[in-house]
Amino acid sequence: MSTVDFIRKLSIEDVQAYETNARVFKGGLSRSEIKEYYTKWAHKYEELNKRGFKDIDALDPAEGMLEKAKKKNIYNKLLCEFMTEEKLPIDQGYYDCVVSSGGFGDGHIPIEALYEMIRIVKPGGIIVIAMREEYLENVESYKDKLEPLMKKMEENGLWKKIDRYVMEEYAFSKTGVIFVYMVS
Repeated sequence: MSTVDFIRKLSIEDVQAYETNARVFKGGLSRSEIKEYYTKWAHKYEELNKRGFKDIDALDPAEGMLEKAKKKNIYNKLLCEFMTEEKLPIDQGYYDCVVSSGGFGDGHIPIEALYEMIRIVKPGGIIVIAMREEYLENVESYKDKLEPLMKKMEENGLWKKIDRYVMEEYAFSKTGVIFVYMVS
């Protein structure tokens, strides 16, 4: 499908959301610019609570996103942090599961953050990463790096791949890829 055909299928609101999203994921933004984007995007916050999860914390670098999350009264803790390789104020093995949906993109979560995700999930816990499939090729910091690191981490016994699948229509009619790992 051509870009023109893709845009014709969308409403005005969808097109504006897509264009805004494309700007933030094209790379080259500072951390403060990324935070500002997500503060404006906060009304789109997904709720794991709707899927039956009840003991949930939220981590986001944008105060606006966390303010929206707080108003929903479903999160125990709200952590205003970037997910990076740096140690978060979270105990080792604290969580049963970590989910990142849309967090991997140019200028967003670096591949080294996988180590921190593993650190904060208890053995036998699950890590789920959902991202646009195209970012595996067109984001320089992920291209030929993200999946090889995931494999190396599995070979080193840090986690075990449970699944990797492609999801059509993941976001803005783009294909997504979902990675599911169990922490060792």
